[in-house]
Amino acid sequence: KEAFEIANTAGMSEKELEIQYKRHDFIRMQRGAIEFALKQGLQQGIQQGIQQGKIEVAKSLLKLGEKVEKISQATGLTIEEIKGINLY
Repeated sequence: KEAFEIANTAGMSEKELEIQYKRHDFIRMQRGAIEFALKQGLQQGIQQGIQQGKIEVAKSLLKLGEKVEKISQATGLTIEEIKGINLY
């Protein structure tokens, strides 16, 4: 890979080399930004999944007639969040 890079840049002028290096830097920055965004999206998706799981458990407990306060203790959801759950 390194030899190929040297062969490709051997005939370039100083200005062309500078442009080539800037292009490579830009590509590296874009890759880094994409990787960061993917990691952030994954973490956000996990958090949403956890929250949705808590809501589903709360729904089941509400349908069984469990008290809102007990559901809040079991799931970590606030009483307001539980009261706002649509059972259907």
